[in-house]
Amino acid sequence: MNIFEVLKTERPIESSGTETGKIPTFILKLWQIVNDTEYNRIIGWSENGSSFLVKEPYIMYKKILPLYFKHSNLNSFIRQLNMYGFKKIIDIEKTGNLNFNSMNISEFSHKFFLRGRVDLLNNIKRKISSQKVVHENYINFENNHINSENIKLLNEIKNMKSKQSDTENFINQLVLQNETLKKEITILHTTYKMQQNVVKKLCDIIGKFGNQQSKSMIVIPSPIFSTTKNNTGSPSYNNQVNYSSQNTKSNYVDLDYINIAISSSDTTP
Repeated sequence: MNIFEVLKTERPIESSGTETGKIPTFILKLWQIVNDTEYNRIIGWSENGSSFLVKEPYIMYKKILPLYFKHSNLNSFIRQLNMYGFKKIIDIEKTGNLNFNSMNISEFSHKFFLRGRVDLLNNIKRKISSQKVVHENYINFENNHINSENIKLLNEIKNMKSKQSDTENFINQLVLQNETLKKEITILHTTYKMQQNVVKKLCDIIGKFGNQQSKSMIVIPSPIFSTTKNNTGSPSYNNQVNYSSQNTKSNYVDLDYINIAISSSDTTP
């Protein structure tokens, strides 16, 4: 019975965990080769079924490997076994088939490659090479470093946004203050213009009033002195000023002229 017949008759292949796994092609082909009774003289199970034996290496790589694999290199086949976690058993005495060819017999085992336990095959996984592990560790380190840098960058962006928000609030306050100052300046400018208009009107009124006063001002003529004789026979000066009747109605009197006239009369002998 080959592997495909076994898979049809056995229960569905499930992993030991909760997820259903896919059996690698190499493991399926190996299972078919080991379970094929036609190859028992070349390759087959050990007595307890916990391992398999490669009894005829030369025939193995000449006749069997080319039927299942693209290569017929036994060393490549053994490397594949190692990559999937198979271990080579050195103690050949367990086979019970010791002869002069026993030194050419190789035995391999895997904890999930057991006779009759096809359900365990999906647990056999290809090992990751050390270089790949190092590379993955490096990638994980880089990812962690990048995540750390991203967190720092995000924090810096948050701080910048906070500062930007504070700056915008400050600028908005300055804009409001500027608008208030503009309104106050506009009000002051309007008030200043109104005051200028009032002062101009007052100046016009005062100018007109001054012109009217100058026109109505009394011009006092030169005083006319009359000489009369007193009782002693000496001349006497009369300093009374005669004003024309037409100017007596004015309310304005030139005080400087009156003072000059008075001082002149006082100094006359």
